[in-house]
Amino acid sequence: MLGASAVQLGTAFLSCPQASVHPRHRQALTEGARATLVTAAFTGRPARALANRYAAARGSSEFMAMWAGQAYRLNRAMPAAELVATLAREAMARIASAV
Repeated sequence: MLGASAVQLGTAFLSCPQASVHPRHRQALTEGARATLVTAAFTGRPARALANRYAAARGSSEFMAMWAGQAYRLNRAMPAAELVATLAREAMARIASAV
């Protein structure tokens, strides 16, 4: 609607039951309380993640990479096929209303 030729929707699928997301990551996405930031701490390359203290495997969500885009709070927990159908339906409705 604003002239974009493409979008990235990876984060939208993290809340789907098919996503193999750590339970603490899923909880953080659902709670929606964390800020996001761009960090290279986990992979050496810049990527957006939920803010936490750093990266180490100790079972704490404060020490794992929890990837998430800026709009992660808009996530909806539903099966992936249902999410794709919903996003397509919503996009078509927006396009139709703009004409």
